[in-house]
Amino acid sequence: RYCDAEQTRFGIDLKGASNLQELQTRLRASIMVRRMKADVLKELPQKRRQVIVLEPSKQAVNAVKSELQAFERSKALIESARVRMELSKASENEEDYKEAIANLRQATSAAFEQIAKERHKVAMAKLPQALDFIEDLLEDGKLVVFAHHKDVIAGICEKFQKAVKVTGEDSVEARQAAVDAFQSDPECPLFVGSIRAAGVGLTLTKSSRVLFLELDWTPGAMSQAEDRCHRIGQTDPVTVQHLVLDGSLDQTIAETLIRKQEIIEKALNGGGAVEALNQPIIAVQAEESCATESTTKDEITREALLIPQEEIDLVHKVLKHIAALDLDKAQQANGIGFNQMDSGIGHSLADAPRLTAKQAALGKRILKKYWRQYGQQFGTL
Repeated sequence: RYCDAEQTRFGIDLKGASNLQELQTRLRASIMVRRMKADVLKELPQKRRQVIVLEPSKQAVNAVKSELQAFERSKALIESARVRMELSKASENEEDYKEAIANLRQATSAAFEQIAKERHKVAMAKLPQALDFIEDLLEDGKLVVFAHHKDVIAGICEKFQKAVKVTGEDSVEARQAAVDAFQSDPECPLFVGSIRAAGVGLTLTKSSRVLFLELDWTPGAMSQAEDRCHRIGQTDPVTVQHLVLDGSLDQTIAETLIRKQEIIEKALNGGGAVEALNQPIIAVQAEESCATESTTKDEITREALLIPQEEIDLVHKVLKHIAALDLDKAQQANGIGFNQMDSGIGHSLADAPRLTAKQAALGKRILKKYWRQYGQQFGTL
């Protein structure tokens, strides 16, 4: 009802948002009491968000390319680990399941570590263009800039000697001194802060412009940082800009973050719209859901007790039939096929010499998801 459910060739897509006005009405009528800034602080002006896309320099092109390659490798690594974990739900050995969970955590940690390194390289490659952009913005008055890495912040402060900064290494006294200088000294045009350290508890209302050179994965951290300028004392509309390189991960993240912020505000705030992006959201394949993901190991165990041998054999037969299809040709013919996760699980079960009852219970989840697409082809099996 509220996630814009849609039947796709990969099953039911539940990642959307719909009927948000009705949802927030039901929340307020039952479990939620919420007071918005617009209600409590009537004088606050609006906030606007936008993405500024830069054409990467020659140096930055290589950094963006390397970042996207690392991202694709990371997705493949995580998907493989997730398939292994889903298959382990049907294992007779409890240690297999525990080992698979540990393997997924390790793969996820390694993937994010690698992506973080590449994003850092992209940020440093973007820095020369970002400095020129900041210089242009400063011609119109004070500016607040947020970043993530210390050397990015240091590079900005090196260029703009009169800037003040706040990072996680600064003491409470140093942070307050930086805020006071920015708020009261007309000769201090620029505040530079890390998203996490400077994103809460500070008042930076002398500027109505916020620029993000790097981005956080979570909308909450970004919104908190934005609100350093959008709070009591602000009299001008606040403009929030995300400076990204064309084709980079930050471009995808910025678009996704703004979309999520819009959904959150519509669901909780009664439809307060946020500036929408012209660019469509780019799907992250590593986040695809699979047919067995919502099923627990205990559920598989219980279902296995009720599956007769003839049904186990039938599930195996149908899985083999689907696995034997040339999916590229099948998609050309009728537009159907598995997503990567379901394909990995389904093929692994199909390749087994025989299925256990637990494996059959797992396989039924795959068949149920794709029955509409493939059911007519093997309806007689």
